Amino acid sequence: MKRTPILSLLAALVIVLASCKGGNKANLAIPKDAAMVFHINAKSLSSKLTWDEIKGTTWFKEAYEESKDSFAKKLMDNPEARKKTL
Repeated sequence: MKRTPILSLLAALVIVLASCKGGNKANLAIPKDAAMVFHINAKSLSSKLTWDEIKGTTWFKEAYEESKDSFAKKLMDNPEARKKTL
């Protein structure tokens, strides 16, 4: 009877230690002083919203007008061109 609580505690300890092992390698690329980190799933986003709808928003138009980089404007005009250039 006394073994069951000890074995349960030992099993829980092994599970906790095993789950902490390894860690997430993606976190290594994020600087410790980063204020925010964003992840955008473009495939999921494009299935919910067309590029023409995005181009019609005011924030997109403002970002396009403020952009001084010709490559950035090309990508904003046609994001599919990114696949060809990279």
